[in-house]
Amino acid sequence: MADTLWMLMPALDRDAFARLWMAAEPAVIGFVGALVRDHGAVDDLVQEVATDAWAKADRYDPTAASFTSWCLGMARIAVLRSRRAAGRTPILLQGDLIETVARESEDLASELDERAHALRDCVRALGEKAARLLRLRYVEALTPAAIAAREGVEANAVRVGLHRIRTVLETCIRRRGAR
Repeated sequence: MADTLWMLMPALDRDAFARLWMAAEPAVIGFVGALVRDHGAVDDLVQEVATDAWAKADRYDPTAASFTSWCLGMARIAVLRSRRAAGRTPILLQGDLIETVARESEDLASELDERAHALRDCVRALGEKAARLLRLRYVEALTPAAIAAREGVEANAVRVGLHRIRTVLETCIRRRGAR
């Protein structure tokens, strides 16, 4: 059924949903992981949230809440439902722990999104040689030795170059005020 819905959804909407989910997923994983000890159960619950978000995507109102907040609301319900199914009572310790964890997860997601935007801008400001080195290392996942062989330089020169580029990027991100 979900595969059929995916096929019927216009490509732009699929892509928009995928981008929104990719941004929200780390917060959902962090939220669920903070409340559920079993890693397999965490994976199952995150998948359940993704499926629920996809099925209810037409009900999402960006003026009411961020997509991440909306997904965290579904994650909260999924965790509570899971605990009830396991015969446990909902977690309500020191205030509402679930709400606290949800807020912290959303704050962290916002911080990560801010840093990702700053990183993207900083990478764009690099020279072509530095950008190529980053692409080879992190997009093509080549080792420094493999990059050195391809570029005709010493592996140590690649390692030093990557270290310097990472330092420049870190400084750039801080300068842009990303947390």
